[in-house]
Amino acid sequence: MTTVYKWTTADYKTCPGEANETQWGEGVEHTAPGGGPLCTDRWLHAYSGPLIAVFMDPAHGRYSCNGGVLWECDADVGEDDGTKVGSTRIRLAHVIEPPTLTTEQRVEVGIRAAMTICHAAEWLARARAWLTGEDRSAASAAYAGYAAAAAAHAADAADAAYAAYA
Repeated sequence: MTTVYKWTTADYKTCPGEANETQWGEGVEHTAPGGGPLCTDRWLHAYSGPLIAVFMDPAHGRYSCNGGVLWECDADVGEDDGTKVGSTRIRLAHVIEPPTLTTEQRVEVGIRAAMTICHAAEWLARARAWLTGEDRSAASAAYAGYAAAAAAHAADAADAAYAAYA
């Protein structure tokens, strides 16, 4: 068993209004068969840590901006793509207070993600200067914004490519 973290709505549902709407609650356990691609109903989705749950929620479920609840859970994890995990069994243990991510933390993640795909020398130099604290000027902040946008577009492109393939 692995500890994972799962978002639900304030009334403890996932995918509200959809065909796969699921009702959760303290001690409630659900199962899925597993196998196949992670982003399907063959897996129950959760996060490996509370920080990644908070960071990825705007792209995955948008629960936090609508009064959602973050749960600590026990799970049998079978897949992990680095942004979320797929489990064949999840039991909700208890609600936790979601951690707060600062703007600086979000910018740092955006820069680091963008660094994996953007290799322009000037941009990399500014990104490294921002990360080390050497240069946090307005110009570097603008490049950080570019980094966050590039990371978001890369994630959107990956999602679109996956959707087209699946």
